Amino acid sequence: MSLPDQLAATGSRIGHYFSVVAMVPAFVAVAWIAVLLASGAWHGPFTPSRAVASLAEIGIAQLSAIVAVAITLGLVINPFQFSATQLLEGYWGGGAIAARLAARRSNAYRRRLRWWDQHCRAARNEFIDRALGPDGTLVTKDLRERQRDAEDVLDGEQGDPILYLYTISQHWRQVERQFPPIPGRVLPTRLGNRLRAFEDRAGRQYGLDAIVVAGHLSLLQENRRTAYVRDARQTMDMSIRLCLTGLLLVPLTAVLLANDGYWVLLASAPYLLAYLAYRGAISAAEAYGNAVTFQIDLGRFALYQALHVPLPPDASAEQDSNASLMRLLRGSERVNVAYQHSVVEPAAANDEPPLGSPANPEA
Repeated sequence: MSLPDQLAATGSRIGHYFSVVAMVPAFVAVAWIAVLLASGAWHGPFTPSRAVASLAEIGIAQLSAIVAVAITLGLVINPFQFSATQLLEGYWGGGAIAARLAARRSNAYRRRLRWWDQHCRAARNEFIDRALGPDGTLVTKDLRERQRDAEDVLDGEQGDPILYLYTISQHWRQVERQFPPIPGRVLPTRLGNRLRAFEDRAGRQYGLDAIVVAGHLSLLQENRRTAYVRDARQTMDMSIRLCLTGLLLVPLTAVLLANDGYWVLLASAPYLLAYLAYRGAISAAEAYGNAVTFQIDLGRFALYQALHVPLPPDASAEQDSNASLMRLLRGSERVNVAYQHSVVEPAAANDEPPLGSPANPEA
């Protein structure tokens, strides 16, 4: 068994949430500090060749010590995963300084969104005008109809000169999906905005609040959808931990190499790790948001059955009934939800039929 497999196996025996998510960042931090110390970063001139020689002579005792320290460090920082995620999301507290910093960063994103909105709208209007020409009768058409007519022009050679305008106008859809639909909900970080964007959109067409029902869906059944969501969340959590680990290693590295001249620039290596991990966390947040969205789309009827509420006959009735259901699940005491009890219960966790089988049509 390889070392990463041993670390993951050790973590899984310690606890359900203590897995590779906690072990990999902790092992990276301990190994980096060990290499620096072996190179004489603290007690002598920094010599990378000494670290190479030390790595060649590493034995079972030294490796066991590194693993033990990594496990201890992982156990210590494991309870702070939620706080670390909130820090990178942009929840910086309610103090005057923190609030001003958060507002300044949020306003920067809000200005950028307004600029992109104006820029892409102008490109769209120019695209439509150049594609359809000066025919006055076209102005009376609905904007969506004119947009579709203009897109038809792209199928021919006459669409070549204006293709760049169409590309700019379509870029707004990509930018818009990365931020919450309400400007007042914009957060000061890209990770926070990416997560809040899916929080505000997932399940909204059904009248469901993703924050409220996501936990219920994860506890309802253990199936491939739940595992997919869990894997996406663990990938995001590990990226966040790697980012914070890199940020913590920057000052530690600078202190250890403070008297070694230009070698102090090695502190930029963990900073690069933190930057790449943060970008990875943003991409992982997108995947996690999509996974939760898919879980709501495919598992909401099983949720209704588990809560013993009537299955809606259509989408409009579903939105109306879920308005009361969301107030109930949020803790409101003044709401009435009709229940429908049936002898048929949702499949147990270990008895769920395979996805796509006749017994599991919603999959």
